This record gives sequence, structure tokens and C-alpha cells, in this order.
Amino acid sequence: MGRKEKFNKKIKIQACKDYEEGNLSFDGISKKIDLYDNSII
Repeated sequence: MGRKEKFNKKIKIQACKDYEEGNLSFDGISKKIDLYDNSII
């Protein structure tokens, strides 16, 4: 039994797209999805 995912695949993919397209910075994405800046997606 593994750990429960905090973010589903759809949220992770959207975060990557937002970053790659320049829509949001890492800081902006982390605030949007309530991710602490010292965590890794």
C-alpha cells in the first residue's frame, strides 16, 4: 500500500503546461494549488 496522491495527474499536467507556456511561475503555481514552495510535485 502506497501513499495517497495529494495531486491527481490532471492537476500535475496542468501545472506543467502553465509553467512551460509561461502563464505562471513556480511560485504562482504553488499558490494556486496550495503547494509549499519546498515541496516537489
